[in-house]
Amino acid sequence: KGLITDVIISSMIELLRTDGSYTVGLIVNARFDYLRRKVVQLYSSIGFGLAARFAYNDGIVSPMYDMTLFGIMVGKDFYGYFEFGGGISGLARIGIGYRF
Repeated sequence: KGLITDVIISSMIELLRTDGSYTVGLIVNARFDYLRRKVVQLYSSIGFGLAARFAYNDGIVSPMYDMTLFGIMVGKDFYGYFEFGGGISGLARIGIGYRF
């Protein structure tokens, strides 16, 4: 059925407090599905954003990224996934989920 050009855009906001400092991150992801069947999806994604760290009277803003070079999701309502990529989420990710 060819390349599916649907793009799923999502965002993540994260607040982290450590050692008297606060870090706030915002990243926007775009996911590209290139195979979508009833129980199997293959996809890639890329995301860009900013992280701001505030400590006492000092602050810094820096760019961040995340990417999935290869992702596979198997299942319908209850699913498992494996992703390989890089960036803030690490080199490889594996997990399970449930769609409501």
